[in-house]
Amino acid sequence: MKDYRNINTSSFRWRRYIWALAGAWTAIIIASLVWNFFHMREMIFEEARIQGRIAFERDIIYRRWNAKHGGIYVPVTEETQPNPYLSDIPERDIKMNSGKVLTLINPAYMSRQVYELAKREYGVLGHITSLNPIRPENAPDPWETKALQTFMRGEREISSIEKIEQKDYMRLMRPLMSEKGCLRCHANQGYKEGDVQGGISVSIPMDPLWAIANKGMQMLGLVHLLLWLVGLAGIGFAAQKIRENERMRGEAEEALQKAYAGLEQKVEERTAELRAINESLQKEITERRRIEEEATKLQNAVHQVADILFITNRNGIIEYVNPAFEKITGYSREEAIGNRPSILKSGLMGREYYSNVWNIILSGNVYQAEVVNKKKNGELFYYDQAITPLKDPQGSITHFISVGRDITPLKQKEEEMAALQEQLRQSQKMEAIGRLAGGIAHDFNNLLTIINGYSQLCLLEVKKDDRLKGKIEEIQRAGDRASDLTRQLLAFSRRQVMEMRVLDLNIILRDMDKMLRRIIGEDIGLITKLADELGRVKVDSGQIEQVVLNLAINARDAMSMGGKITIETANVQLDEAYSRKHAAVKPGPYVMLSISDTGVGMTPEVKERIFEPFFTTKEKGKGTGLGLSTVYGIVKQSGGNIWVYSEPGKGTTFKIYLPRVDEPPEELREKEKEGELPPGSETILLVEDDEKVRKLAVQILEKQGYRVLEASHGEDSLHICQQHKDPIHLLLTDVVMPGMSGRELAERLMSMHPELKVLYMSGYTDNAIAHHGVLEDGIEFIQKPFTVDGLIRKVRKVLDK
Repeated sequence: MKDYRNINTSSFRWRRYIWALAGAWTAIIIASLVWNFFHMREMIFEEARIQGRIAFERDIIYRRWNAKHGGIYVPVTEETQPNPYLSDIPERDIKMNSGKVLTLINPAYMSRQVYELAKREYGVLGHITSLNPIRPENAPDPWETKALQTFMRGEREISSIEKIEQKDYMRLMRPLMSEKGCLRCHANQGYKEGDVQGGISVSIPMDPLWAIANKGMQMLGLVHLLLWLVGLAGIGFAAQKIRENERMRGEAEEALQKAYAGLEQKVEERTAELRAINESLQKEITERRRIEEEATKLQNAVHQVADILFITNRNGIIEYVNPAFEKITGYSREEAIGNRPSILKSGLMGREYYSNVWNIILSGNVYQAEVVNKKKNGELFYYDQAITPLKDPQGSITHFISVGRDITPLKQKEEEMAALQEQLRQSQKMEAIGRLAGGIAHDFNNLLTIINGYSQLCLLEVKKDDRLKGKIEEIQRAGDRASDLTRQLLAFSRRQVMEMRVLDLNIILRDMDKMLRRIIGEDIGLITKLADELGRVKVDSGQIEQVVLNLAINARDAMSMGGKITIETANVQLDEAYSRKHAAVKPGPYVMLSISDTGVGMTPEVKERIFEPFFTTKEKGKGTGLGLSTVYGIVKQSGGNIWVYSEPGKGTTFKIYLPRVDEPPEELREKEKEGELPPGSETILLVEDDEKVRKLAVQILEKQGYRVLEASHGEDSLHICQQHKDPIHLLLTDVVMPGMSGRELAERLMSMHPELKVLYMSGYTDNAIAHHGVLEDGIEFIQKPFTVDGLIRKVRKVLDK
């Protein structure tokens, strides 16, 4: 019963294929008929346009001939009356000796009479028209008006199918250019030679052409019907042959079943009969296969496929390649045929891949995948490959056909897009972490101002032998370390204050040379390659020094067995191609700072997180994880970009790109010298909404001799100013306060006291006094947490300006 089920299943399968083939043939015939219909329709339209152009060109020739001769004389008839618009010409009408009267016909009058004759004889409509007609009959209809307006914009032909008196016409119009002969009559209208004077529209009746098209479509329909019937007949014949083969095979298998059910001595006899039948079938199958292979090889369409296509036998020997294979791979037809597809191996696809391919296709399934192969010249290319087994009527695999599309450009774009998306994701992650870090740093700064300030005041008051002095110093050291952490967090979150100056990066690096060599140690070589005539950048010199120092220390820690660090500068021009591969980079001129080491390098997982705050690969207690995050924040706040290139065992390179500026360089700021704290006697208005910070600042300033007026917010300080009659020399105000900001308060007070000087303070800046952390010109600022020394020296500096 199992064999009978197989026969029924096979019969059902081929019937389904026959019906599918008949349906496909019908679809092809219908598609061909539809395509021919639209093609013939377009041909009819084009024929109508050609007739219109011929009529237009013929009229232009007649008009030029007429104009060349200054008009022509014709007998006066009932239809041809003297032209009233030529009445100013004395010789418009002449009388012959025979008594016949002739009148002068100009080109336009001649064209109108020709159009009337063409309309009566052939149904062709013509009209000479203008946006500025002399005769009312020459006024344009709406379609002609649009065409004339288009000609004024530079077009030279307009055509479309339009309805005229309920009939289809191909309307075609071209501009009428002013020629020398035309200016005799039209110069007074302002036309010059070469101007668009108007246009001539020609309307070709479509009914005769439609009649021709209908006859053609009838013939096409009849031809397609015959082709369809012939195709169905061929399919039916093939189905009949297959049915006959199925019947023969069914009979053979039935006979085999009966032989097995019969006596044992008849087995050999029945087997011989089946063998003879099977050999006959095999011969027929072999012959059919030969015919099909010959027909396949003769199909010219395969040669026009743009994708790679080749056919192998069951053993993988190439028997056919198409021209696209030769063009893309570089192997000629002669080189490929007789070889195996392994000539295209790139070495990037492992042995398991090829084993898997053979397992799938030998099981009769289609294999499809993206493959990396190698051309004859060694160039790698990607292509989307599909390998399909070809079977004989018995279902045995005889050949494999491989079709593949070259997707190398698409893969390159996908790789670029993936890299950009990863860069964007990293940038967004860093931005989110930065906002969080900045918020935390801001809140800590007020607390650290109080801790550090009071510990410094206590140290000024306690005696050297006081047992509390050591404990207070530990508090101060812890506060200083916390201040350093918050400063680094502010740098990472790009909320620190930067004093931007136009500088030469080479000068900063030369000044740091001795310090860097001392820090990295004698077992590490330092090589500098500073470009000549390096462009200038606008940066905070102290922050850039911090960037170089942090990167040098990181490089040193990556080379425990010694090595070398290379610092390099260069002028670079980043183009659109670089910008597309690196998110947030704008094309333009940059100054590049590169710091490379020969250390242990980084894995992709580590490289992805190196700029995150508190992420470190160092041992516990040997790093805070804020060094590179600080570098990242400083570079970004300076308007630049930083990229890292690293592989395990091959070292690391950091490349920083800072925008190049075309401005004269400024001098580096001088570092403040330590010494005795300067006293003062001026009056200072202190405005701070945090009471503890305010009280601390009051103590520090009063201790130095200043008179301090304190306020908790803007309105309170305005009230104090109104009550205080003596001069106020300095306003020391927080930037961010509830209600009125420090900037608004300063502007209102300076309108009342123009001589008032202002010093801002804050845990981080906002756009009230700075843009992206860069101070506006003339703004004085002190960052929280400030020290006692720092506050006193800054106040004195502002007062002495």
